[in-house]
Amino acid sequence: LARVSQSPLHKMPRPGWPRLLIAVVAIGLEVPKLSDVDFTPLGRLALQSQVSAASQRPLIALVPGRAPSVRSGTGVARGAAPAAPLVDCAAAALGFFNNLRLTSALLTGAALGGLFNPPSADGRWERSKRISRYIYLIGMALTVTQCLMVVFICTIASTTILLGGLDTKALDAKHLLEGPLALEYASCRAFFMTSLTWFLAAIASKVFIVTVASEDAKKGETYLGCGIVALFVHIMCAQHALINKSISASFGNLGVLYVRVVGMWLSEFHPLVGVSSCMQCFAYIAFVCFSLVGLKLCWQGK
Repeated sequence: LARVSQSPLHKMPRPGWPRLLIAVVAIGLEVPKLSDVDFTPLGRLALQSQVSAASQRPLIALVPGRAPSVRSGTGVARGAAPAAPLVDCAAAALGFFNNLRLTSALLTGAALGGLFNPPSADGRWERSKRISRYIYLIGMALTVTQCLMVVFICTIASTTILLGGLDTKALDAKHLLEGPLALEYASCRAFFMTSLTWFLAAIASKVFIVTVASEDAKKGETYLGCGIVALFVHIMCAQHALINKSISASFGNLGVLYVRVVGMWLSEFHPLVGVSSCMQCFAYIAFVCFSLVGLKLCWQGK
C-alpha cells in the first residue's frame, strides 16, 4: 500500500465531477445522432457483396435418400444445359395439315375419275392383263380411300388446334407433331405417300394394258409402252428412296411406318371401344383377306 501511494499516477490530480460532466455534454453536441445518418449506400454495398459471394460459392442440395448434389448460385446444376423455352407451334402444325389436305383433295379428284373407267382385260397375255387390271382397280380404290382419309384427319386435327383442344406449346414443331399429334401426323404421312405409290402403279398398269398387252399395238407402240412403264417404276422407286431417307430417323422406312400406323389405329380403336371401332377392325381385316384371295384367283385365271 505504501508503494501504491508513492507512485506518480497516484499522485496526479483527479478531475472533479463538474468538469467531467461538461466534457461529456460537449462531445454529445458535436457527434450526430444515429437516426440522422444515412446508411443506405453502406447497406447496398454490403448486400451486393453478399450476393456476389453467394453466386460464386457452390450450394449443396440435400435430398433425403440421395447423395448431396452441388449446384451453382443460379440454381442450375453445374455442367447441365438450361432448359429450352417452349414455343407455340400451332401455326406450323396448321400449315402442315392444311397443305396436305389440299394436295390429298387434288389427288382424290384425279383418281376418282379413273376408278370407274378401268381398262379392258381382252387381248394377248390374258393373265398379265387380268392382273394389271386388278392392280389398276385396287390402286385407284386405295388412292381414293386413303386420300379421303387424309382429308378427314387433317380437318379434324386443324379444328382441334383452332378450338384450343390441344396444348400446342413444345420445343419445336417436330415435338408437337410426334407427341400429342402422333396418330394424326403418322397417319397422314403414311396414307398420303402410299396413295402416291398406288396411283402411279395404277397408271403404269393401265399403260401396260393399253400399249404393251394390246392385240392392236404395233411393235413401236409396244416398246414405247414398255419405256413409259419403266419410267413410272423409276418414279415410284425414287419417291420411296427419298421418303425412306426423310423418315429414317423417326420411323425407319415407309413400310414400317404404314404397319405402325395400322397397329396404332387397331390398338387405339379396338373392338371393345365401340360399335364403329369394332366394324372398322373387321372391315379392314376383310379387305386384306379378300384382296389376297382375289389376287391369287386372278393369277390362276379363275
